[in-house]
Amino acid sequence: MGRERNALKATPKLTQMLIGEFIINARNQYARLKQIARERNASTREKMPTEFLAWRVYDDLINKLHFIGFIQPAHCQENIVKLSDEEKSQKNLSVRSERDEELVRQYSSLGPMDREKLIEKLHKDILNIDEEIAKEEQEEIPKE
Repeated sequence: MGRERNALKATPKLTQMLIGEFIINARNQYARLKQIARERNASTREKMPTEFLAWRVYDDLINKLHFIGFIQPAHCQENIVKLSDEEKSQKNLSVRSERDEELVRQYSSLGPMDREKLIEKLHKDILNIDEEIAKEEQEEIPKE
């Protein structure tokens, strides 16, 4: 009896609610990570992985929405709907910068293999930056 009571019926409205909640949670997480990465007292060593995580959150959101068919590539969309005033105000509340938007556009146009190669390259870049920072920090420590 308890399972039946807790069962959900898959309806378009439930799907819309869950997708909306998922998008809001991902955008909030993305915004918070970006905020952390820009804190004044954070070191570059702390900022770089946080920026990378923010990018991964956004990338995962786009991939999951694409996977379930919620968004389609631009060449599949026949009609581009003008944003309503409410949607425009929601978009203006977004924390993303124009540079972030451009990165997302470029990333979205990549195929899965290219995306993995890019992720690997970014990860290596972060590791290299970490090594450089560690070397600089070691050089700054006065030897007694």
